[in-house]
Amino acid sequence: MKTNYYVFIIIFSAYCSLNYGQNSSSGCIFGNCFNGFGQIVYDDGGVYTGYWENGNPKGLGMFFSTEVRMWGEFDGNKLVGFGGMCFLDNNETSVGEWVDGKRNGTFYVLDNKTNEWFGAVFQNNQFISRTSNMGCLNGDCSDGFGNFQWADGLRYNGEFKNGKRYNKGTFFWPDGTIYSGEIKNEQANGIGIYLFSNGLYFEGVVKDGLLSNGKMYYKPNENNVKYIEGDFQGPYMVKGIIVFKNGDVYNGDTKEGIFPNGNGTMNYSDGRSVTGIWENGQIIQRK
Repeated sequence: MKTNYYVFIIIFSAYCSLNYGQNSSSGCIFGNCFNGFGQIVYDDGGVYTGYWENGNPKGLGMFFSTEVRMWGEFDGNKLVGFGGMCFLDNNETSVGEWVDGKRNGTFYVLDNKTNEWFGAVFQNNQFISRTSNMGCLNGDCSDGFGNFQWADGLRYNGEFKNGKRYNKGTFFWPDGTIYSGEIKNEQANGIGIYLFSNGLYFEGVVKDGLLSNGKMYYKPNENNVKYIEGDFQGPYMVKGIIVFKNGDVYNGDTKEGIFPNGNGTMNYSDGRSVTGIWENGQIIQRK
């Protein structure tokens, strides 16, 4: 039951070696960066997207900088539950349970020489041995709350019923993508959030692991779009609202989510409004 997830994640995923770039502004870009969910750009260019408590990262989140990528459960600037860390200079990547920012327990590790993943046991951040220990790592993976990991590194923390993923839970992919929300038929179905490994953030309705309707925020330094909101097919919005960083707002049919394409109206920040047929972001017939 993982097929839809993997087709979807391949489209949106970005490898550890991605260059996040420099941001032109700092501060809270969107959301609530004190108590809630939001994205902040730090003065050094680092970007954190996730949950906050009393002005500090707390809960699910993702951090990018020019040196490291981190994703998972945060407490301040440290990983404190399931999550991953990748150093960009050598592609060294570890995914597993963190205690006070240190590796403890079973991890999924990328060998930067062979580019292959393997299981490993760590204690207080020190490598102990390789392991093939997968499956139900702890909890109740039959009828209760459990922690299950597949051999390919996909991890699920959440509720189980009759040995199946059920009701609510969180999926973690080795590349850093996270889904947290409602589960039905063992897949993401219902209200949830996606934190994609390339920095995109989606909140809304998901069907069979794919985006259906909701809002997606873009990275501060990516293209000229702030966020989009509307109906999705697979990874892309096909109809809805595009809010541009310069204040322009488009409402109508779209292509790949970020290009006006089809019938729609563009309301420009200077007060002008253009309605008509669009193609790849350009008006071709006014109405």
